[in-house]
Amino acid sequence: NQTLYHHYRVRRMEVKAERVLGELFSAYVDDPDLLPPGFRAHINGTAPERIICDYLAGMTDRYSIREYQKLFDLTEKF
Repeated sequence: NQTLYHHYRVRRMEVKAERVLGELFSAYVDDPDLLPPGFRAHINGTAPERIICDYLAGMTDRYSIREYQKLFDLTEKF
């Protein structure tokens, strides 16, 4: 249904998801030490971007939001 995909609420969620994943990706590319050790270990033989994409692809929505908050929300506890 065309109406559903162009509904403003759906579009808002798309924009939020793009922002969260885009900023997480940029943060991990800029500083791969932010990645969990298991993923950092694979960077030696592979392009970091590929490992980061795999890490992001495995995240649930809630997990990616929590990670975003941990990295970018100044009120979030360390």
